[in-house]
Amino acid sequence: MARFFTDDEWDLDAEEEDARDGPRLSPAVQAQLGRRLRDFYAALALGEQPVPQHFIDLIHRLDQGQPVPHRAKH
Repeated sequence: MARFFTDDEWDLDAEEEDARDGPRLSPAVQAQLGRRLRDFYAALALGEQPVPQHFIDLIHRLDQGQPVPHRAKH
């Protein structure tokens, strides 16, 4: 079941300081994203979820050496 994070867990100024500038995700958010990506990949690999058609189209274009159109930023 999905769990929602508190404001403290969404802290974009993560506790650890490093050389990168700009917003950072808290370790809790990073962990949740990692879990969700692993679950998504596992569902695709096991055939539980179909591969989205736009992924298939992108792979075919890349295989054929065709340029991939860039999406407009909103």
